[in-house]
Amino acid sequence: MKVLVFWPALRLSRRSRKWFGRRGGVIVVALVWFASAACAAEYRVGIGDVIEISVSGVPDLHQKSVVDLEGDISVPLAGGLHAAGLSVSELRAKVRELLSTKLYRHQTARDGHENEIAIKPAEISLEIAEYKPVYLSGDVANPGERAYRPGLTVRQAVALAGGYDLMHIRMENPFLESADFKSEYENLRNLFVKQQATILRIRAELDGRDEDQGFSNLSVNSPPVAAQLIKSEAQQLSAEQADFNNEKNHLRALLDQTEVQLSTLEKQYSEEQEGAKLDSANLERMDELYKKGTIPLMRYTDERRTVLLSSTRVLQTLASVSQARKDRAEIARKLQHLEDQRRLDLTRQLQDTEITLAALHAKLEAVGEKLLYTGTIKSQLTRGPAGKPQVVIFRKDQTRTGRIVASEDTELSPGDVVEVALQLDYDSDQTLKPVPRP
Repeated sequence: MKVLVFWPALRLSRRSRKWFGRRGGVIVVALVWFASAACAAEYRVGIGDVIEISVSGVPDLHQKSVVDLEGDISVPLAGGLHAAGLSVSELRAKVRELLSTKLYRHQTARDGHENEIAIKPAEISLEIAEYKPVYLSGDVANPGERAYRPGLTVRQAVALAGGYDLMHIRMENPFLESADFKSEYENLRNLFVKQQATILRIRAELDGRDEDQGFSNLSVNSPPVAAQLIKSEAQQLSAEQADFNNEKNHLRALLDQTEVQLSTLEKQYSEEQEGAKLDSANLERMDELYKKGTIPLMRYTDERRTVLLSSTRVLQTLASVSQARKDRAEIARKLQHLEDQRRLDLTRQLQDTEITLAALHAKLEAVGEKLLYTGTIKSQLTRGPAGKPQVVIFRKDQTRTGRIVASEDTELSPGDVVEVALQLDYDSDQTLKPVPRP
């Protein structure tokens, strides 16, 4: 926009020229400001605004309507009309155009006669009765919703919210609570390191290792109590791995012993089967000789007894072989179950420990923030109030939400969300040790 300023070609006195020289710049700035204000973008009606419509001389047509979620308002005699995104003058022109085509039927109170009244555009007025509110959050005494008025600034909105307040999270005594938070933080940190060491131990057990280099790396930056906990986990790793290896070696020894026993029984079973076959063949020859009468009954009877004993030994050995095979399968199953069950238990422990570690990490961050906060409160109580506030405005237009870095003198628009953060000074003794991610 161009602003043209025409200087009258007047002959001024020396005193007048001196006065004009001092104030001429102010006049030019004022002219430019008024021209800019006249051409500034007019406010656009948005969802949540309350529109007031009235017709001069017709009280029945006076109505307030809220712009609904669809962006529509209710117009007397005309029904719905889309208003969102229009300027007030554009919406006023639409309503006037719409109502000027309507006839209002008015019934007189005296005789009940009905008259038709034509509504003229000049009789129709439309204004914004209530703007959608602004919202404040952050370091203010009473964050939340505040009514908007044209020309409202950040400073005024903060004043409506009770002013700046660093201690909007109330605490009884920041000095005592800071000590409590320090103690809680150290306890949580020790537990956090212990859970990390437990995870290292479980993973080492899953891999079948008796030690893990991670214990040494974890102990480097850990406090004394946590270092002792790490040492205990390393000792537990060695003990549990040794106990598991002993149990596994015992079952493997039983399995090997059963294998040897089974091999012996299978060999014995094969030999006794061969002996039983020979005895059966010999019994057949004796049977033929006995029928011919060449051998006595006593010898034939002894041979039958021998065959019976051979068959019995074969059956007994077969039963022993079956039992040995069953024992071997049972021991192998126990060995496999021992490994599978241990892996399953360790996997569950690992999952539970990782969940606990994540929860401890969240608690550590929360307590760390509280500790920093109480340290800040102590600093502000001992060294004075906080510095200038940092103000960020989130303003939504028709298509998107913009982020505006503002100051206390920035004018707000309806629907703005204002975040206020005081610049804090931290005590030097409140530096916290970094907590690794789980």
